[in-house]
Amino acid sequence: MTTPEPPCKQGHNHAWYAPKSVVGGDGIGGNGEHVVEGRIVSLRVCIRCGRYMESSGMWPGHEDYVDYREPDDKSLAWLRLNEPRQ
Repeated sequence: MTTPEPPCKQGHNHAWYAPKSVVGGDGIGGNGEHVVEGRIVSLRVCIRCGRYMESSGMWPGHEDYVDYREPDDKSLAWLRLNEPRQ
C-alpha cells in the first residue's frame, strides 16, 4: 500500500531527512531505519514542512509501503532550528 505524497508548503517538493533528534537513530546505520518483523522500516521528515514519511520493505529502496504523517511539535521545532538565516 502506498499513500499518495501530500503537497509540501508553497509548491516546493519535499526534502526528506532523517535527523536523529527527530526520527531516532539507533537502528540500521543510525539513520531512522529499524528492522521490524523482518522488514526495514524507515522514518524521514521534510525539512520544508515538517511532515513525516514512513516507508517499509524487504530491501532499502524497494519499499512496498509508504505513508505520511502530519508534522508534530518535535518536527516543527527542528524546522525552526534549520530555517535559513536572513
